[in-house]
Amino acid sequence: MEVPEIFERVIELRVIAREPGERAKVAVYSADERIDPVGACVGIKGVRVQSIVRELNNERIDIIPFSSNPEVFVTRSLAPAKVVHIDVFEDEQSMTVAVEDDKLSLAIGKSGQNARLASKLTGWKINIMSESDYNEMRKREAEEMVQIGNLEGIGSKIEEKLVNADINTVQTLAKTSVEDLVKIEVLDRKQPSHLSSAPLILSPSWK
Repeated sequence: MEVPEIFERVIELRVIAREPGERAKVAVYSADERIDPVGACVGIKGVRVQSIVRELNNERIDIIPFSSNPEVFVTRSLAPAKVVHIDVFEDEQSMTVAVEDDKLSLAIGKSGQNARLASKLTGWKINIMSESDYNEMRKREAEEMVQIGNLEGIGSKIEEKLVNADINTVQTLAKTSVEDLVKIEVLDRKQPSHLSSAPLILSPSWK
């Protein structure tokens, strides 16, 4: 009723996450590039969305543009906090997100509400930390990294293949699947698939 463009299907409500009576996040989208879906939903001086807010007993509503790119969508869902770093862990469907130090409480929200709603909206687990804590974590990880050439049994030929595949550390090697190692020809193709959970065995002919 308040946004004719939604009724006319010019604008789509893609995802909604709510904690009824308190706060909601709504992702909107339009296939028409000439239309600003967020602006249309907010209305001039916020008149459209404010009518809905009053109808919902002053439930706060955040309207954000939908994106099929998970990183972009998560970043938008945490606005107005500015995301400065983001690490994606697709296997776990999670992200570690760093925001400016003075915006950490804003990103998390009261009692974690903003973070919870952003996670519900995007479908991703979101671990939020300050930029300072993120940089410190990265520094510790870098200090703990073991270069691939220091691994016993790694010859120069295998080392070169691994480095060319951006596998520079033992930690990265440990996260690389058997299939990927076979593709870059550092793992014997005749080895059984169960080795994905067993210690790495490199083909002696490639050392």
